[in-house]
Amino acid sequence: MAYAALISLKLTIECLLNSSSSDDINVAPETTINITSAYEVVKFLQQQLLISWEDGNNNESMKAVEGEIREATCRLEDVLESSSAQPDETLGEVVKQEINLFCETVKKINEQLSNTSLPEEQEDDDATALSRTNRVSHEKKCDNKMVGLDDDKRQVTTPLTRHSKQLELVSIIGMAGIGKTALAQAVYADPKLNDEDLFQFLYRFLKGRRYLIVLDDIWSMRVWDDLRMYLPDDRCGSRIVLTTRLEKVSHYASRNTRNFPVQKRFLNEEESWYLLHEKVFGEGHSCPPELEKPGKEIARKCEGLPLVIIAVGKHLYKAEMTVECWNKVAHKEYSLIIDADEDLSKVLYSSYEYLPQNLKAYFLYTRAFPHDNEIPASKLIHLWSVEQFLEPHPSKTIENVALHCLEELVSNNIVLVHERSPTGGIKTCSVHSVFWHLCIREAKKNKFFHVINSYANGVNGGVKGQRRLCIHNNVFFGIKNVYESMESTSNIRSLLCTGPHHQYPVPTCLSFSLLRILEALTIRFYKFPNEVLKLVKLKARRPYLPMELWDMQELRHLEVMGSDLPDPNSEGALLPNLLTLSGISAHSCTKEVLGRIPDLKKLGIQTELALDVAETLCCLDHLSHLHRLESLKCVIVNPTTSSQVVPVATPARSVSWPSLKKLTLSGLGFPWEYMSDIAQLRNLEVLKLHCYAFQGPEWVTSVGDFSRLKYLLLEDIDLESWDSSYDCFLLLQRLTIQHCYKLKEIPFEIGEIPTLQMIELVDCNDSLVASARQLLSEQEEHGNVFQVYIKSSQDDRKLKS
Repeated sequence: MAYAALISLKLTIECLLNSSSSDDINVAPETTINITSAYEVVKFLQQQLLISWEDGNNNESMKAVEGEIREATCRLEDVLESSSAQPDETLGEVVKQEINLFCETVKKINEQLSNTSLPEEQEDDDATALSRTNRVSHEKKCDNKMVGLDDDKRQVTTPLTRHSKQLELVSIIGMAGIGKTALAQAVYADPKLNDEDLFQFLYRFLKGRRYLIVLDDIWSMRVWDDLRMYLPDDRCGSRIVLTTRLEKVSHYASRNTRNFPVQKRFLNEEESWYLLHEKVFGEGHSCPPELEKPGKEIARKCEGLPLVIIAVGKHLYKAEMTVECWNKVAHKEYSLIIDADEDLSKVLYSSYEYLPQNLKAYFLYTRAFPHDNEIPASKLIHLWSVEQFLEPHPSKTIENVALHCLEELVSNNIVLVHERSPTGGIKTCSVHSVFWHLCIREAKKNKFFHVINSYANGVNGGVKGQRRLCIHNNVFFGIKNVYESMESTSNIRSLLCTGPHHQYPVPTCLSFSLLRILEALTIRFYKFPNEVLKLVKLKARRPYLPMELWDMQELRHLEVMGSDLPDPNSEGALLPNLLTLSGISAHSCTKEVLGRIPDLKKLGIQTELALDVAETLCCLDHLSHLHRLESLKCVIVNPTTSSQVVPVATPARSVSWPSLKKLTLSGLGFPWEYMSDIAQLRNLEVLKLHCYAFQGPEWVTSVGDFSRLKYLLLEDIDLESWDSSYDCFLLLQRLTIQHCYKLKEIPFEIGEIPTLQMIELVDCNDSLVASARQLLSEQEEHGNVFQVYIKSSQDDRKLKS
């Protein structure tokens, strides 16, 4: 984590120098020179670490050097931030001494870096670059029986057996241990692909011959380029199969072919149990009936990864064949087995070890969330953006940099996407359990963060020296020894309470003066904790709101539950860095409040239905002050379902929101006539209407409406008739209708939209279902391709074009 620590220190120094130039912090002139010198040293170390990584220098000596860099960097940052937090003191001698110590330490580290070289076996030539991962031996893999590979094998062999003289390449991508090598070996052993010529592909005979070559586990585009020049394309019908964990390598190698990469899938629960059964009992032998239930639970916990199933199977084969033993594996010993398997650890660790320097910290951060939880991508991006280990980009916001890093982790097949947003972005993600356990070890070893999910984790020495604490069960705040252990750690920058909601107040430890992030939505407070107001470095938090909120100018993300923002009490009250404000009450959306949040991009409004509804909702008119607003969510809690429509202005009636891309409305009871104003929002891509957001029997859309809309959701709406026209919804990709029991049909014009990919109906009446079927049938005749999903509480069936 040395690289992440260096970025954090560099940003801290930049902030310090900027504050010094604006007289916000007193810095002695000599100290300014020293701080500037330290800044240059930090940039030098960053460059050295990047060069070392690019040279493949990952030996133990290098890891020890990185540990020293991290320690020295964190120590200097602690002194700088602690000193700058004292407004009445001048940064002088103490900081100067610490900087001199830092520079001396770096000088020694640099000498070590100069003497740190690759051992012979890691030198990066063409031959060894292909075997970096220390894979399980070829003989072992050949013994592994194929499970769940038939469909994947067909995808690979189809282009390889195509009657074509040109060179064909098929790449196989997937995470470590998913079975890429086994699939490639199965293809290679297929009799359809092997004859006497194909077995004779020694390099000196390739020219002019027909050949099949399998390149296993390629890690870089450079390695592929080096190999490709020795694989002649003499239009003899030669074939290449390539496996890799990296999407960019797969797409790069396939860029001049007509074949799409094959994404190796996980095994389903049935296939997982079959493979585990074969590994434990052997082919043709049955499992004792009493072991089948715990056996299937063990297979399920392997989450479809063949290499994990094989590792667990080896353990069970040697263990006692008793229900007690197998239950222990299923519920207590699973992680110990994974950690103890050397072959598995080597394969998995290489995926982490060869991550670029800037991605390692982001990957380990996923461990901050409990394993069984899907991680909202927006929350992860918000946290990363204020953690101060993201390298700023001159042409991108820090949130866009964070999003790019998340996409890179997905591309590296170590973070899994669970759900995509309507526009194709990442909505929720997770990591496989085997990587989750790897994150535990690496985060603890590098003092990147410490998870408290048991009494032992809360009281042992693991808390000391940590920068981040992750609480997976809030009840530990109420245990005296755990509380005191946390309180004794003075350098905490992040306190993340990511476990389940705790219904009773607990004595939350908030005495960390350098805290940047407080994630406390799952903790109940009877009153706002005053300790938070003393946290001058806080950039993200999620509790309730006093007047002093307006003094927290570093705040970037604020999430509450239906609270009011206090009215600003001075002309200087401003939140210039606030980007996200969620769960705020409608009463707070006044001109005075919103005018003090100029850069707000995401706003979530939550309110109870007041007696004077018009007065409550007219606050939406003030949103014209938010010129950069991209996402708006307005929810009326427990709305009435009366036929009497509330006569108030729509959010778009009197204002123009040129930046708005996503709009979610619930319970407002607008008449459908007001939709014409929303339809003209020229950048709107996502529109979600929940729970009587609009009321009335008929909706008519006109030419030019929703010119850029990609996703439309109608849920719990009393709409009966929807009339559309040509030349509206021109870019619509997905339409979802849920629990709209009165709507009889979908406009036929929707089916003729060329960009349409999917219509999804959930618990709708038979007439609407028949309408969707008819649209699909008619468009199939014209060659238009989209999918229709029909779901109900009784069944779940799919119509596919």
